Amino acid sequence: MRGFFKGMTSPLVGSAWTNAIMFATYERSLQLIDPTPQTPTLQSVFYAGTIGGFCQTVALTPTELIKCRLQVQDGHESSRYRGPWDCVKHIYQRNGLRGLFLGYTCTLWREVPSFAFYFSMYEYTKRKMIAHGINPHTSMLTAGGLAGLFVAWLFLSDATKCCFETVLKSSIQTLPIDHRPGEHKMAYQARRLYRLGGLRTFVNGLETAVVRAFPVNAVTFYCYEKTSESLKGLTRD
Repeated sequence: MRGFFKGMTSPLVGSAWTNAIMFATYERSLQLIDPTPQTPTLQSVFYAGTIGGFCQTVALTPTELIKCRLQVQDGHESSRYRGPWDCVKHIYQRNGLRGLFLGYTCTLWREVPSFAFYFSMYEYTKRKMIAHGINPHTSMLTAGGLAGLFVAWLFLSDATKCCFETVLKSSIQTLPIDHRPGEHKMAYQARRLYRLGGLRTFVNGLETAVVRAFPVNAVTFYCYEKTSESLKGLTRD
């Protein structure tokens, strides 16, 4: 049973701060881009989403690298890493700080466009629903869920996790530390994976991703909105 939860610590801890960075950057960017941040234009939302996705990439890449490395271990005593921090230490000692950003390009291509459309779709849907007299709470939950489904359909992704890019990223991030030069390139891995399983290789897990997209993103956006609202109330007081 324990095998199903390998690598859980890294994403559990990492998700909190990477999402905090993404939402905080998005909101701050929106304030700087749009003169009316309370009712920003969808264009401003789109731009702020790209900035949020970009900034999250910096934090997300090493977090997901550690998660991937831990998850592919066999669980025996001979396993290379004893935990997240041991994994960080080994990678840093072998490849320096740069080694912790293996898969950065893939992650960047995934996060930036996905979050731009993600936030835009959420704001558009929420505003339309509220304009038609639908309860704000229901509007937030529904708009968040639909934003997740929209991005899942548009990018073959779940909550901005594009399957094509994620498969490539995971393939790169699980390479041995002493991998051959060039193996970490997106084009190399794309060709290798295509030879192994054709186009279907790049959409593995899509069904599960789509099923979980609505509830996960509905809750994510609702919590973001209510938390942001509460914090703004505290600062005003």
